[in-house]
Amino acid sequence: TTPPGAGSNLTELYDGSSWSTQPTMSTARGGLGGAGTAASTIVYGGEPGSGDTEASEEWDFSVNTVVDAAWASSNNYPINSYLFAGAGPQTAAIAYGGRQYPGPNTAIGNAATYDGSSWTAIPSLSNSRYYLSGAKEGTQTAALATVGQNGGATNATEEYNGSSWTGGGAYPISTTQGDQGAGTQTAAIVAGGYGGTPVPYTAQTATYDGSSWTALSSPSNLNTARAYGSMCGPQTAALLVSGQPTPGSVESWNGSAWTAVPALGTTRKYAGASGTNTSALAWGGETPPGAMENTTAEYDGTTWTGGGNINSARGDIMAGGTLTAGLIMGGY
Repeated sequence: TTPPGAGSNLTELYDGSSWSTQPTMSTARGGLGGAGTAASTIVYGGEPGSGDTEASEEWDFSVNTVVDAAWASSNNYPINSYLFAGAGPQTAAIAYGGRQYPGPNTAIGNAATYDGSSWTAIPSLSNSRYYLSGAKEGTQTAALATVGQNGGATNATEEYNGSSWTGGGAYPISTTQGDQGAGTQTAAIVAGGYGGTPVPYTAQTATYDGSSWTALSSPSNLNTARAYGSMCGPQTAALLVSGQPTPGSVESWNGSAWTAVPALGTTRKYAGASGTNTSALAWGGETPPGAMENTTAEYDGTTWTGGGNINSARGDIMAGGTLTAGLIMGGY
């Protein structure tokens, strides 16, 4: 524990002569138990700072040495932006919408593509908005933007074909979400939201076939109604990470129903996620009552383990890529 008694998540490795900083634990704590070696360890229990925990974590030196060095800076996004959406792999991504800060701090429709080293501005959305959702596995020539906020919640959908944005089928309800969409332009899934029916949070799940949305009924609703999380994966194997009002909780989608799975070790909202429901990466976010987070966690379909920290703590980010090739841009 660190004065005045908060649990620590720091890890250090000793090679016989010196100590080196390693990836942090997912759950900060003191008074914990542990067993194993420097290359393969398990820790369990302990006290985060208030109350006790039964959380267990495994450490694999060969995995963590790679992950710890994985995050590297690249060229900046064209404008300061947060609360936006996007799609595509690390070396061929697209981002759009959001809110510009500082000033005028209003909804924007700006969009840009990324080639792995630099950003190029492309035509803007027809409907400027933030807290919008996309189809995370879409491409630079087949992207999807739906719902969001600009003065009020909207149900508008737009499709991008590589040169221009055109209107698509309206989402079943007008709502704001925050990166809670996955799949592709012709096979997308979106869930949750704020400001829909019922209010304030909804558990609604809907799928898109390239022309129209289908609102799914129980048991396809989220177990916990939420907004402002991050979704990743294909339409039949998605993962929804974090959100509000249950920061840190995670749900997995199998094509027909959502299942609650282990929560992130660090409670947070406005986090980013990439990958699938059996191989995902989550990072950043906001921890109550408003501190920005820089930790990363990896998910193997069963448990979360710590990864290397991102260079700049932030939330409200656009997230893309996979478990082994993630991409972060913008944020707050």
